[in-house]
Amino acid sequence: MKNIKIIKNFMEFFIFILSPIVILFTNNTSAQWTKSNGPVSFKSVFSIAVSGSNVFASTSTDGIYLSTDAGENFAEANSGITNNFIPAVFISGTNIFAGTYGDGVFISTNNGMNWSPANSAGLDTTAIQAFIISGNNIFAGTDADGIYLTTNNGDDWSVVNNGLTKKSIRSLAVLGTTVFAGTFGGGIFISSDNGANWNESNTGLPGSAFINCLTVSGSNVFAGTGAGTSNNIMFMSTDNGANWSEATTGLSINTKINSLVVSGSNIFTATAGNGVFLSTDNGTNWNEVNDGLTSSFILSLAISDSYLFAGTAGSGVWRRALSEITNVKSNINGVLTEYKLGQNYPNPFNPSTKINFSLPERSFISLKIFNSLGEEIETLLNEEFEKGSYEYEWNAANLPSGIYFYSLAGNNFTSVKKMTLLK
Repeated sequence: MKNIKIIKNFMEFFIFILSPIVILFTNNTSAQWTKSNGPVSFKSVFSIAVSGSNVFASTSTDGIYLSTDAGENFAEANSGITNNFIPAVFISGTNIFAGTYGDGVFISTNNGMNWSPANSAGLDTTAIQAFIISGNNIFAGTDADGIYLTTNNGDDWSVVNNGLTKKSIRSLAVLGTTVFAGTFGGGIFISSDNGANWNESNTGLPGSAFINCLTVSGSNVFAGTGAGTSNNIMFMSTDNGANWSEATTGLSINTKINSLVVSGSNIFTATAGNGVFLSTDNGTNWNEVNDGLTSSFILSLAISDSYLFAGTAGSGVWRRALSEITNVKSNINGVLTEYKLGQNYPNPFNPSTKINFSLPERSFISLKIFNSLGEEIETLLNEEFEKGSYEYEWNAANLPSGIYFYSLAGNNFTSVKKMTLLK
């Protein structure tokens, strides 16, 4: 698949047709953020959730807005919701959950056309701030009442607070069978038994840490905190939360981290005052990706297979094409009837190579690298993609010459191919 460059419609460009060749010239090929249209444009967007071309944005004053065209235009989608302060919106299969500040959880089963309460077990007066799913379990983190769990898509909820000494939950994440809970002033708690028991896990974190956001990238867990008690605002654990170390190179220490999302080996973070940052090396270094973004106070982030979305404080939703800022490129056109993993190119390579794969349907896939002993070296992708053809560019600059294998797995499909790194 060729490297696809997306040219924004506001750029100046000239097309010269030299039959039979078409040549496209542009005065600016850099990626730019663009602002979404509609009544969300001047709102503070606390949470964004994406399902295909549907993008849900929740606000503090006007409930939920919905875009059905991948974030270009938004309209209100609040029918049935009784509290318009919505800190969290979350998608599980065909269900969309909205967490309100004081009226518990609402659910929509028809893409936001209508909402109904999902508030058993006393959730109707609870302030919801975060959601996460682990298998069939959905966890809801609250402002003051700890964590609730449902195993039947919100029909019933139960309180799961045993061992949780701080009950103001700001963020949730899952790695394997371990659930991570970030608290307001109590650091991080982890549970390995579906929330039945929680244990504090703060080795390496500043005292009484405010954990605003959590995310998982491969086997690593990242935690974004607020500035104030410590200049260290980003932390990473490589041992399932047992220990934490700072990962702040390139980030401003005079800010706070509001959101974290992952696309393959790319990690994006939203800051309060310095815009959006990207790390392509597991948090070792961070760089600004703010071209065209006029709002620097970012409250939320979300990712689809094509776009990175940013919810701002008072300036609505912005989006940016992933294909121009990451090493995953996509083409959703054409007829695809089977899963396919292509041979990397070039091969042998030094130090970068491209891996192509095709998906005949929306799929959760993993793309991994192994050495000649069968040991996993790196997880490149571990996420859901729409039907389409994709290209991933892998850089092996830090590895020695040798034979390596790459594996694509998803939806009862697995394929492995060999490649040679020759330095």
